[in-house]
Amino acid sequence: MESEVKTHKVIISAPAWEQAIEHARYLARINPDAADKLVEAFLAATGSLAAMPQRCSWLAQAQDLAAPQKYRKMLFSSHYLALFEIREDVVYITVVVDCRQEYEWLL
Repeated sequence: MESEVKTHKVIISAPAWEQAIEHARYLARINPDAADKLVEAFLAATGSLAAMPQRCSWLAQAQDLAAPQKYRKMLFSSHYLALFEIREDVVYITVVVDCRQEYEWLL
């Protein structure tokens, strides 16, 4: 008996792309190789969401919002966080932040 693997379409919003690019640009000034690895890690992490996005935990801070359990989080490249939501079979990546910076303003 074959098990059916559900795949999701992954959409990265324009602001999330820009945030990821800005993090890589900043890092490239210090270490171009590390910037390349960051981009590779971002693409690998976000691409992996097509297979099983539910494996990622809920954004804890979002529990106080009007719509709790809307956003999930995925840590990649040690210090970066991609925030996303799942709607039916589509994963929408909306924000990419450096966890070493304040990001509560997003919530």
